[in-house]
Amino acid sequence: MTTNNTEDLIPSAFFNRILLQSGQYSSSNPQQPLLQPDAEKLLVNLASLFAQELVSKSSSATQRRIGTSSSTSIKENDVNFVLKHQWPIYDSSSYNKIPES
Repeated sequence: MTTNNTEDLIPSAFFNRILLQSGQYSSSNPQQPLLQPDAEKLLVNLASLFAQELVSKSSSATQRRIGTSSSTSIKENDVNFVLKHQWPIYDSSSYNKIPES
């Protein structure tokens, strides 16, 4: 998801756009949930911390996979490994191993 102007970076607009894109709410639905500023900040901070930790753990998994500490790109399987084996809240039934090509 990319943003082209600063208006799209406002948390409430961002989350409303996510809800619209998820298909759970239509743009004509007047009952769209609106997040309070404190809840928005909490969700933004939680998402940021989750992303930072996931990248860190996935990077470690990548380094173990290739056996070196040199900088390489993180593969989707590295992220899936972290989610499946290091964070037990992840639903393992949705884990799909990507065949190596």
